[in-house]
Amino acid sequence: MKENNFDLILMDYSMPPGISGTEAIKLIKKIKPTVKILGVSSHTENCVAEDMINAGANGYFVKDSDRQVMAEAIKAVLSGEVYFNKEIM
Repeated sequence: MKENNFDLILMDYSMPPGISGTEAIKLIKKIKPTVKILGVSSHTENCVAEDMINAGANGYFVKDSDRQVMAEAIKAVLSGEVYFNKEIM
């Protein structure tokens, strides 16, 4: 992963058994602290978004959002902003 050059990771909250999305975010940030991570999930509860942000994600949006929301989230996070879906706010 250290040799890969990428700007953004979309990370799902619910992962296959073995590692959670929040655990994966923490591991990624240890290896590449500057990479932007955008949390994605079907969960609309504030606590899920908070868990991902506390783990190191730079934003969060809900999976069933339309394409424009996803584009806004990506642009915001790549610009250095923290992004939350309106459903979460």
